[in-house]
Amino acid sequence: MKRRGTGQLPLQFHDPAFADFRVESIAEGDVLSGEPIARHAALERTGDAEVGLRDYSAGRFRRRYEADEVVHVVEGVGGVIDANHRVWTLRPGDTVTFRRGTEALWQIPEYLRVLSVTVPAGKMPMARRALQAMGTASVVVASLTLIGVTTIATVAASMMGS
Repeated sequence: MKRRGTGQLPLQFHDPAFADFRVESIAEGDVLSGEPIARHAALERTGDAEVGLRDYSAGRFRRRYEADEVVHVVEGVGGVIDANHRVWTLRPGDTVTFRRGTEALWQIPEYLRVLSVTVPAGKMPMARRALQAMGTASVVVASLTLIGVTTIATVAASMMGS
């Protein structure tokens, strides 16, 4: 079903298994340990913003940000050390903003995949609100799932006890 007058489909499904990942080079001087590989798959470009998937293999490296970027952790665990030497642990559901002109040290113990939204400076609030809403929605879904599992377990236990 197309939207009237646009020729575009109202919904586009992006299967990560078929995303066109391209290796991004990490400068030799930015690799601090291991042999990390960074990949990026652009999913959608709207105006100046780009939505994509990024993933990283194990290692420790420095990343400089040429544009504002919001990342939402989808899979895996990682850590980021900011300019104030604070360590931020990133887990699925976490959303982080990196500002243009900054850098961060990334520590990936095994594997990390994030949904990223890259936008020019000054246009971040909309992208951040969208990703925060996604994070809130995933917490609601997880909570409802846990409530459902708890309810099923309670009913099953009461049936076994009678």
